[in-house]
Formats: sequence, C-alpha cells, structure tokens
Amino acid sequence: MRDQAGNELCTIDVAEAEAARQANDNTPL
Repeated sequence: MRDQAGNELCTIDVAEAEAARQANDNTPL
C-alpha cells in the first residue's frame, strides 16, 4: 500500500489514516 505521496505504508498505518480521514472528513485534501 502507498499513500498519496507514494510512501509505502503498512496495513495498520492505512487503517489509522482512513480512521483519521473519516473523523476529519471536512479537512480538504
């Protein structure tokens, strides 16, 4: 998995990032 910057992420990091996105979905990308 990679984030938008192309950095390799582990599954846990992706899950945490997704949880943060859902908690802050008013934040612009």
